[in-house]
Amino acid sequence: AIDIKSFGPDHPNIAIYKNDLGLAWQPKGKYDKAIKYHELALKSLEKANLPHKSKTDQKLSLHKKTTLI
Repeated sequence: AIDIKSFGPDHPNIAIYKNDLGLAWQPKGKYDKAIKYHELALKSLEKANLPHKSKTDQKLSLHKKTTLI
């Protein structure tokens, strides 16, 4: 499990975790929850101020592409 206390709520690893939770809710039809976690992931990444096209961004982009298929 990822420890938010260790990393902080806006760490890129936590953003991936939040995004993964959003992906988990989508196939269950819980779109409100999915959107909530995707938005939280996005906010965390924005606050983290990562360099353009970091590995975290690339992983989230891959998740986005696989959910659209």
